[in-house]
Amino acid sequence: MSIGDLNLWLIFFTMKQVSVHCQGNNSRSTNSSNNVSYNQPQFNECTTWNTTGISFQPNFTFSNPFGIFIDRNNSIYVGDQPLYYIFMWINNSFQLMKTISINNSISGNSIFVTNNGDIFVDTNVGVQKWTLYSNNSTTVMYVNSLCVGLFVDINDTLYCSISSLNIVKKIWLGNNPLLSEIVAGTNSSGSNSTMLNSPRGIFVDVNFDLYVADYGNNRVQLFRSNQPNGTTVAGNTSIETTITLWGPTDIVLDGSGCLFIVDSNNNRIVRSTLNGFQCIIGCDRSGSTSNPPLSPRRMTFDSYGN
Repeated sequence: MSIGDLNLWLIFFTMKQVSVHCQGNNSRSTNSSNNVSYNQPQFNECTTWNTTGISFQPNFTFSNPFGIFIDRNNSIYVGDQPLYYIFMWINNSFQLMKTISINNSISGNSIFVTNNGDIFVDTNVGVQKWTLYSNNSTTVMYVNSLCVGLFVDINDTLYCSISSLNIVKKIWLGNNPLLSEIVAGTNSSGSNSTMLNSPRGIFVDVNFDLYVADYGNNRVQLFRSNQPNGTTVAGNTSIETTITLWGPTDIVLDGSGCLFIVDSNNNRIVRSTLNGFQCIIGCDRSGSTSNPPLSPRRMTFDSYGN
């Protein structure tokens, strides 16, 4: 598991081995489709992570990393805003393998990489795509604000979470970049089932259901495919309130469909289990060196469950 945070650290939390008395496998790769470009390890109730994080690239100077992505080959991509580069490390290597120069007008917030090596980054005017072996980009979605969260589903549909407009938009990557549509939110902030308040990270499963980290409402919303009304699955207004969130910024589903939530203002990461939610990282909320630094923003898994 890797986390990007406001203190400009990138930290790995390695998965522990479970007790022999625990039933089930500890972790295995369970990507349900060859089109899925992200890792979805499967965990059981006993899986834990070392609370002492390992700083990734401790001798490498990041100015302001705005996004992190780990593909199914365990290659790591990090965007750096002031330097206008995307850095790439192959297969969890600590040796920098590639640097892609991006437009110096870009104010990035999110990055997503597909199986064919296409790299998607939000910009001041929309979402641009770089290919792995080129420094040239094309605009694939025009929006009039920044995409705080990006996601590409198994049907090559690109999703953009626009925090300032309180909406999530999508576009099929073969369409005209101007032809995006709203799939969640109403352009006004609010807390009812059709509205969002400063949405951040997003996740789309293989059933095309959309999960949104609804930052301003301190909750996670689930929008079923082609449905305008969301259901609160964690946090405020949840039918079964088992956890209180404060400014969630990212959401990931594992191979079993369990939620992993970056609870940013609580300086922790929590996950859903059969017995409710539990804290797994940053549980003392101190922001000490043995836990995530203050205000983690992103998380992503490698294929081993780290």
